[in-house]
Amino acid sequence: MRKTRTLFNFMVALGAIMMLVSCYKFGRIAAPKVVNPNEAFDGRIVVVDDNCWGESTGYGFFAVRVPESWTVEVGENAYRQYAKGDITIPGDENNPEEKPAEKANISDNMHYSAVLSSFYNQSNPKEGYTWMAFITDNKHRRGFKSGTGLVTYCDSIAFNYKVLNDGVAGEYELDYIIGDEENGFGQYRGDVTKTLDTRIYCTSTEASTIKKDNGDEPFDHVQPEFKTRVKVLEGGTPVVHKPELSVDKAEVQVGEAVTVSYVDLKPETRLEVYKYGDLVPVLAGAKTVVSNTLFNEGDHTVSVSEPGVYHVRAVVSEGRSAQVVAETTFSVAYPEFIAGDASLFVISDLHLMAPELLVEDGEAFDTYRRGNAKLYKESPAIVSTVIEKVLEVKPTALLIAGDLTKDGERVSHNLLASLLEPVTAAGIKVYVVPGEHDVNNPNAAVYNGATTTPAETITAAEFAEIYAPFGFAGAVSRDETSLSYIAYPTEKLAVVCLDACRYNENQAAVEASGEEEGSDAVLVREGRLTKETLAWMKTAVAEAHATGRQVIVLMHHLVSAPFNGYDTVGPVVNGQSADLASMFTGGSGEDEEGEGTEEYEVSNGDVQDAFAEAGISVVFTGDVQATDIQQVTTPNAHSLYQVTTAPLTAFDCPYRLVSVTNDGLDIDTRVIKEVEGIELPEGMTFEDYAYDRLKNDTPKLVEAFCAENWETIDPIFKQYFTFEYNEGDLINKNDFMRLPESPEDLAQRVNYNITTPLVNIIATFVEGNEHLKDSQKLVDDLKAGFDGFFDTLNASPSLITPMIKEGFAEAGLDTDALVDAVAGSLAYNYLGTPDNVSNDLFIHIPFGEVTGIRLNPTQRENSSAAVYDLQGRRVANNTTLKPGIYVKNGRKVIER
Repeated sequence: MRKTRTLFNFMVALGAIMMLVSCYKFGRIAAPKVVNPNEAFDGRIVVVDDNCWGESTGYGFFAVRVPESWTVEVGENAYRQYAKGDITIPGDENNPEEKPAEKANISDNMHYSAVLSSFYNQSNPKEGYTWMAFITDNKHRRGFKSGTGLVTYCDSIAFNYKVLNDGVAGEYELDYIIGDEENGFGQYRGDVTKTLDTRIYCTSTEASTIKKDNGDEPFDHVQPEFKTRVKVLEGGTPVVHKPELSVDKAEVQVGEAVTVSYVDLKPETRLEVYKYGDLVPVLAGAKTVVSNTLFNEGDHTVSVSEPGVYHVRAVVSEGRSAQVVAETTFSVAYPEFIAGDASLFVISDLHLMAPELLVEDGEAFDTYRRGNAKLYKESPAIVSTVIEKVLEVKPTALLIAGDLTKDGERVSHNLLASLLEPVTAAGIKVYVVPGEHDVNNPNAAVYNGATTTPAETITAAEFAEIYAPFGFAGAVSRDETSLSYIAYPTEKLAVVCLDACRYNENQAAVEASGEEEGSDAVLVREGRLTKETLAWMKTAVAEAHATGRQVIVLMHHLVSAPFNGYDTVGPVVNGQSADLASMFTGGSGEDEEGEGTEEYEVSNGDVQDAFAEAGISVVFTGDVQATDIQQVTTPNAHSLYQVTTAPLTAFDCPYRLVSVTNDGLDIDTRVIKEVEGIELPEGMTFEDYAYDRLKNDTPKLVEAFCAENWETIDPIFKQYFTFEYNEGDLINKNDFMRLPESPEDLAQRVNYNITTPLVNIIATFVEGNEHLKDSQKLVDDLKAGFDGFFDTLNASPSLITPMIKEGFAEAGLDTDALVDAVAGSLAYNYLGTPDNVSNDLFIHIPFGEVTGIRLNPTQRENSSAAVYDLQGRRVANNTTLKPGIYVKNGRKVIER
């Protein structure tokens, strides 16, 4: 930290001697005192040199503040620069043809600056008025050294513009700001605080707050006498400007273009296209309205590549926030779902909560679901809705990938069983697997206001009994050591339903097989696949392959981490408490004795290898709040697709339709759009309601996190950002720090700066196909959010924030690196591993060659050519077979 503190002293001392000097003052402002209603008038601002500045080069800008519904625009050569005498700008003496000397009298075009306009509207607001700022297209010199080495100056600079009033009679006051900037404002887009580094010539505002952020006094050229008063006469037709969007087609097919028309959009308004209720635009269809007129109209063509409901939004950026000023929607039709040889309907994480568990809503239930975006109270209606869709689609089978209930309550299991009865009655097979919430769950509770009482849960044996009609009774084979089973829904398909959960009644067996050195268990998050279960699985799969069936796996737990850093920040994505030590160290939270706590993501390559060895190419999972398809390449070059379906009862409430064909699976992903029986706030759709739960509950999770970890967090701040002070020190560095004083204070700062961009990343990850969104904006917004949080920790952000970031990095939390690695992985769909980037929603997954072998009659007659191993490979010499299971003449044989 010595280097950091030395830099701190240097930067503070440097900031103390920096001064903001102006070189121009208002000379004249020309505008009529009385105008007719709905009449345009020309305005002109002239600033004159006061001989206090040296040689300089930069962009020139001006801003005028007018009533909100007035129009301001600039014409050609709105910027005019006049030099004293016959001053010329020297050219290149060695290459005068390429760069000759030129007159110092210069004219240039100007364009609207959204960054400056936004900044002035924030720093100098006035109700009913708006700032319009314009900047030159090019940089220009305003001070020139003569042959004697002295500096001569431009005599004056003029800015010309046109104003159109809205026809409303009255007397109005126009204000002005003039200045320059060496580097332009394109680099500051979205971060208006950086405009504090501009050089201001002068302003007519009386109480200007525009100043350097290093603590200097405001610039000295405040000239309120140059305000302009304009009177609009009676008799006009009032003009009301209201931004509007419309589309020429309400529904189109994939790839068909939609024309979006707009009126009354201000310049730098972004037309962006969003899928469903997300707040992150897709890459296709974005446009920035560029104009030097305050209100614009036109049209724009949009074409998107995936089915769904799309929102076209007109977005105006205001620093780190954005305002949607107009919106319209169109739909891209889903193609007709064709079932193929068979079809599957896949859902996961129902978290069904029987209504009788909530006797009275109140503090107890609020505490339970704090920060959790799942729609527990609405779950019966949501599950009923999806059951209706299952009956409508009539798939071959319904697959449910675990966490069937909120916390394994018997009444919730019984409710689900009753809801599934019409499905099996319609001839549709149902296959379920348990999740860690479903069996022997100590969190099962009845909520009554501020109190909770335990709710009856079930054992593993009772789970199999309740769900006997939904997989277990029709199983071809069952694992004796778990709730795993295999079923044959069709002549060509087998489903292995794997149970990786741990149950209290079997804890001794689990410990014997998995806790000791030399364990025969393979760890999966909050569960285990023992070697016994894997051995049963391999045999069951081999038998299914021998019958010529393709094999897929259904299980709750993941077999591959869905993004970088999942073991550390996975709980945050899922709305759960996180291990603070892991977040700072990147480790797994090992204690001093070296006994590691269980990581959030603890599945490992052994499971993937076991699947590859058995010839399994597809596994359907749940357990994470994301709709995701990941292609994993195992060490033996086998492709394994992990198809993860987000919770049915949390944003964005997805389900998958799967067509089973001879060569693979065609996956079509959809979301629940409407649910009967749920009372929604006025004007809010169900998808908005689900998203709102995610958005509003994340701040509560932050509050809980800060409260639960304050005793760890507070000493970290004090260790790295409290400084020793000696009487001989020039300054007390602690006077510059603004450390959080309580967990509530910390949570407020985090929620204001970091939570919104973090929620946007999580929501985009939940929806899937992150790489088709504006991923870089997601990453940049989160980095800016962290910087904003660091700004709150000190009194001089431009000087001290870089050092705070360095201090955090020394403490083990390099936020920029963390955002790039983890948030980048979320935002870009597996950043750095392009083989894992797959379409999360619509994809064809081929069956691998390692699946079943069924020989035709000709092959069966030639026994010497009809021996294959279970990987589907031809065995050249069947007289020297190694021990194992083979397919010979279309039948399974065991070689001992």
